[in-house]
Amino acid sequence: MVKATATEEELPDVYGGWWDAGDFDRRSYHFRVVECLLTAYLLCPENFSDGQLDLPESGNGIADVVDEASWGVDVWRRAQNAAGGVGCWLEATSHPVESNPDVDQQRYYLALPTRESSLEYASYAADLARAYRQSGRPELAQRFRASAERAWAFAQDERNRAERVFTVDRKQGELTYREPAVLPAHLVYRAALSLYLLTKAEAYREIAEGDVYFQAALRFVFEHRRPYFLSPLAEGHGLLKFHAREYRDMVVRAADKLL
Repeated sequence: MVKATATEEELPDVYGGWWDAGDFDRRSYHFRVVECLLTAYLLCPENFSDGQLDLPESGNGIADVVDEASWGVDVWRRAQNAAGGVGCWLEATSHPVESNPDVDQQRYYLALPTRESSLEYASYAADLARAYRQSGRPELAQRFRASAERAWAFAQDERNRAERVFTVDRKQGELTYREPAVLPAHLVYRAALSLYLLTKAEAYREIAEGDVYFQAALRFVFEHRRPYFLSPLAEGHGLLKFHAREYRDMVVRAADKLL
């Protein structure tokens, strides 16, 4: 499918992110790394400082853990299109022929932006903005806040549903992919939560304080063992106390069951 939909458009500013499993793709599930890093920092910022990890960015006055999280988010900010959409997948047409990334020459392609991928990006861009604000870097916080809000707006517009007609096999004929009309409820809540904590805007507060999307997010946490997915509720901001308590109780119950 990558080969069937590839274009010749060059995106020289799109770089960053981590790869895994012996190939060099970058995908939305790598946001789990960002989730863990920013959870640690936003819960306990006093535990982290610049120079702890000896990164290329060390010495810039920002805690290294935030710099590392940014490496997994900024790649997608660079990939954001003019409408605010973000396609959170960089992929080649095969596994690497050359296993050394320093000399690997194969092309990588950026996925079509979807409402879902843009929504997921918005969550972590907003969290990174909050981490930069905590770090005393308002200019970087504003950069990612603006990007997160553009991604949220893209996701909310049904006219932005991704659709593509392509042919992989001539015998099979044309295939059509069209993104589902309904956004995943747990991702709606997660993005609204992060954006509300960042901006305090009413539009995000209504979703963050509501119960329908919150319950979907709780189910996601329980079913996928992703307690950090809702970690912004555990921060000491004094907001959304009812949801914070219900989230904590669910995590403790799950932990007790495992014990």
